[in-house]
Amino acid sequence: MPRLFRKIGDKLEDWGVKGKNLLIWEKGSIDDESRSLIFSIPGPEAGAEKYDIRDIKNFAVRDYERVLLLDKGSLTDVLSGGVYELDKSARVKGTRIIYIDTGNLKIPWGFPQMIGPRTKDGIQIGLSGSMMLSVTDPKAFALNLLSRHTTFTDKQLRDWIKDTLHGVLKEIIQEYKIAEVGSIKRDKLNNTIEIETVKTFERFGLRLHEFNIININVPKEYEYLLEREAERTMKVARTEDMLDDMDLQKTLEKRRVEHELELESIKLQKDKILTEKRHDLDSKVQIGSQDLERTQALHDRELAKITGDTEVINARTKYKTTVLDAIAAYQKAYQSGLAGVELDGLRLNIETGAELSKKQMEILEKVLTTVSEIKRYEGLADKVDISEFAKAEAMKIAAERPQSRAEFGTHPDASHEIHVGSEEREKTLKKLRNQLQKVEEQITELDDKLLDGTISEEKHEKMLARLMKRKKEIEDEIAKLGG
Repeated sequence: MPRLFRKIGDKLEDWGVKGKNLLIWEKGSIDDESRSLIFSIPGPEAGAEKYDIRDIKNFAVRDYERVLLLDKGSLTDVLSGGVYELDKSARVKGTRIIYIDTGNLKIPWGFPQMIGPRTKDGIQIGLSGSMMLSVTDPKAFALNLLSRHTTFTDKQLRDWIKDTLHGVLKEIIQEYKIAEVGSIKRDKLNNTIEIETVKTFERFGLRLHEFNIININVPKEYEYLLEREAERTMKVARTEDMLDDMDLQKTLEKRRVEHELELESIKLQKDKILTEKRHDLDSKVQIGSQDLERTQALHDRELAKITGDTEVINARTKYKTTVLDAIAAYQKAYQSGLAGVELDGLRLNIETGAELSKKQMEILEKVLTTVSEIKRYEGLADKVDISEFAKAEAMKIAAERPQSRAEFGTHPDASHEIHVGSEEREKTLKKLRNQLQKVEEQITELDDKLLDGTISEEKHEKMLARLMKRKKEIEDEIAKLGG
C-alpha cells in the first residue's frame, strides 16, 4: 500500500508556504484547560470548515501532538512532530486527518445526587472533583474509540470520559453503606477509585495522572450520619496521631540513648587509642634515650680513635697480649685436650681480630679462669704436677661458693669456719669482678669492630645481646654474694 505522506521538515522554520495549502491545528495554549483534545479534517470542530482535503498539500504537527491518517476509515499511520507533504493521491474524499493533543489535560467532573451512584444500602449520593489525563497511545485511542464513530467531537470525548468514570464510581460505591462512605478517609477512597479508573482508561490509550474527590453529597436525612461518622473519624485520627506521637517520642528517646552510648563507645575507643599511643611514645622515647647514650659512647670511642688516643689503643693491645699469654700458659699446663686445634683456632681469631664463636667464647672463659687459679697457686707448682692440679684442684676451688654462718651452727670451730668462708667469698667476688671487667672489655672491643666496619650491625646486635646477658648473670652473682 503506497504511503499517503512524505516528511519534509522537523522544525517550525521548515514549514512550507502558509495559507490554505498548509494545515495547522489552530488552538489555545497547551496550558489552557478548556482546549480541545481532538481536531479532524474533515470534521465538525470549529475551524475545520476552512480546510478542504483536496486543497491540503502540507500539514504540520507540533511536538505535543500526534496525527492519525485514515484511508476510507482504516488507520494507516501515526505521525509525530514535524512537517509533512500529503501525497496527491491522498487528497481525495475518504482521507481523514485527525489531530490528537497528547499533553496533560485537567478535566473537572461531577455527578449530581439524582444521577449519582448508589451505596450498598441503596442511598443515592452525588460526587464531584477533578482529574488529569493524557493520550499516551494514539493508535489504541484511535482503534478502540475513534474508529467507532464517523465523527467524534471534543465534547463527545469529554462526555465519554465522564461516563466511563461514572461506571467506575458505581462499581466501587455500591460496595459501601452510607455510613461507611462518611467514615472512609478521602485519600483511601481517592486511591481506590484511581486504581480502577487507571485500568479502564489504559485500554483506550489514556493515562490517568491525577484524581481527586472534592465533594460528596448525601440526602439531608443522612447528613447527621456523615457528621457523626466524621466526628468519630476525627477522634480516631487524633487518637492515632497521639499514638503515633508517643511512638515517635519513644523512637526518638531510643535513638537519643543509642546515640549517647555510641558517643561514649567512641570516646572510650579514642581514650584507649590515645593511651596506647602514649605508651608507644614513652617506649620509643626510652629506647631512643638508650640508643642515644649508646650512640654517644660509640661516638666518644670513635673520637678517641680518630684523635689517636694511645691509652685506648694500648689498653686494647695489653688485653689482647694478656689473653694470648693466658692461652699459651694453658697450653703449657695441658698436654692434651684443648691444647690442640681448638686453642690454636682461638688464638688465631684473637690475633686477627676475627669474631669468636659461642664455643670459642666458652673456651676462652675457661682458659682465663683456670690460668687465674693457676697463678694463685704458683707457690705449689714445684711440689704438685701443674697439669693435674689445674685439672682437679684449681677448677674445684674456682667453683666453690662461700658458706653462710647458718651452715656451721654451734660447731666448736665455728669461728674458724666462718673465717674460711669469708675468705672464699672474697676470692669468688674477686674472680667475678675480673670476669665482669673482661666482659665489659669484650663489649668495648665489639663496639670498636662495629666502628671499624669489620662486623655488620646484625652480628653486632647478636653478640652484644649475648655479652649483655653474660654481664647481667655476673652482676647477679656478685649481688648474691653481697659484693
